Amino acid sequence: MNSLFAAHSQVCPTKLSSRITSSHDKQSFSSGQLNAGRASTTNHHSSSGAFLSKISHSGDRNGHTEGSQCEVGDCHLNQLPGTAYCKYHTCRTESCVDIRALGSRYCLGHKCRSCSAVAEAESSYCGTHKCSHPFCVRRKPSGQKWCKQHTCRWTVCIEAPAQGKRYCLDHACAAGDCALKVLSVGCLLGNYCCCHSCSVEACLLRVSSAGVFCAEHECSTRGCPNSRLWDDGRGPTRVHECCKYHTCVQRGCFAPVSHPGTLCDRHFEDDLRAPSSGLLTA
Repeated sequence: MNSLFAAHSQVCPTKLSSRITSSHDKQSFSSGQLNAGRASTTNHHSSSGAFLSKISHSGDRNGHTEGSQCEVGDCHLNQLPGTAYCKYHTCRTESCVDIRALGSRYCLGHKCRSCSAVAEAESSYCGTHKCSHPFCVRRKPSGQKWCKQHTCRWTVCIEAPAQGKRYCLDHACAAGDCALKVLSVGCLLGNYCCCHSCSVEACLLRVSSAGVFCAEHECSTRGCPNSRLWDDGRGPTRVHECCKYHTCVQRGCFAPVSHPGTLCDRHFEDDLRAPSSGLLTA
């Protein structure tokens, strides 16, 4: 029994050698396949890395790349696509690729010339510093609403001019399309310019149709442009009913003449009744 077991447990030296050789070949083949696979994988990753490297370094036509470093001083952030600067150094205006101005979020071409805010369209100034006139692009003085061109020309006035005039409604002549300023006397402000105001000194009323004096100071005779304010020898200049050329010539009479000539109605009738044709003296 023991000899039988011993017989079966023995292996032929030739077969044993063959098995050992076969196992060694298998191990060698497996190692070769593994090394080849590793080499293939390494080559694949190497070629992929080169391809990605080419993609990451392919910039725009200006040579700017998303992976490139911002060109501002010591900034280490990446450039935005199509620009030479990072998002913190590129103008915030849409489609603008210029560098921001110092202390502003906008470039010199898009920032207000008076502050760091963005300028309004077609202007060099922001809403705070631009003239409030809808089509004006000029700067307005500090604390005012309008630029010098669109501010009333009256001294210290900051209101806008009236339509078609150089002065505001308070300081422009109220006579139709007249563009002149109103006349003032001391602290009194008139409604009309010197051309449309009464010619009597310190009078701010509008001239009549005759164009010289107002209705209050104009001769009551129709069409007469003379003033009824004249010196009659009784002291300071007085206001009469008519100018001295249309006032009765009788001494002490200041009634208007009523007939072609120089007498009022009363003295004209007295003159007719008088024995002589000379003028009455009383």
